[in-house]
Amino acid sequence: MSQAIASFPLDFNSAAAAPRAAEPARSTREPAPSLASLPLLGPSDWQPRRSKRLLLPVLGLHAVMAWGLVQMGVVPMPSRPAPVEVKLLTVAPPKTPPPAVRPTLAPQFQQLTVPPVEVPLIQVSPSPVLAVVAENPPPRPVVVATPAPAPAGPGPAHSGGGPREVSASAVQYLQAPPIAVPAMSRRLGESGTVVLRVLVDRDGLPRQITLHQSCGFARLDEQAQQAMRAARFKPHTENGEPVEMLVLTPIQYELGR
Repeated sequence: MSQAIASFPLDFNSAAAAPRAAEPARSTREPAPSLASLPLLGPSDWQPRRSKRLLLPVLGLHAVMAWGLVQMGVVPMPSRPAPVEVKLLTVAPPKTPPPAVRPTLAPQFQQLTVPPVEVPLIQVSPSPVLAVVAENPPPRPVVVATPAPAPAGPGPAHSGGGPREVSASAVQYLQAPPIAVPAMSRRLGESGTVVLRVLVDRDGLPRQITLHQSCGFARLDEQAQQAMRAARFKPHTENGEPVEMLVLTPIQYELGR
């Protein structure tokens, strides 16, 4: 095509009128002639009238090519998709059913029948010896209560209906007095001999107890009298019959190691 166009000198006067001549070609859109059908003219055959007639097909060819390029350049743009509206839905948490409350069963207790246990009775033989050993801690002394030698009796009782005076050595106990050393006396180291005057009835029970001689400590005197109230004597008999008697009973509290 470039060779065919280069072989024709262009007339600028006719080129100015080219747009007007090209308008029918655009409206009618006639098919452009092929380049092979165009005659090749030499420089000697060129004439102004023929140049106008040959210029029309060339301009039409250019117009067709320009239209094709325009059609190729116009590419329909894809339509913009519509915006998608997204909404966040709040999902309510599943309702948890309340825990099942199990009924509390009260514990059942089985009643056990315990057979009674028979406790054997221990018989304690009476002892006439008045002796109490107080257990103390190792560094402290132990107080021992022992009967003191009986004082000399007034002799045989006079005739009459009064009680008989009996020496302590002639007295026998069915139940000895439970002598216990007071804790305070044990801590303070109190000791001494307590002499009690006891009136014993015909049944061997002490009816009257008086303090005949104190040891010097009131706690020991009181304890000796309380212990003598729990004593039981063997009744004193004369001519085979029980009689009342008076006896001086000494109780000695001394410190022992």
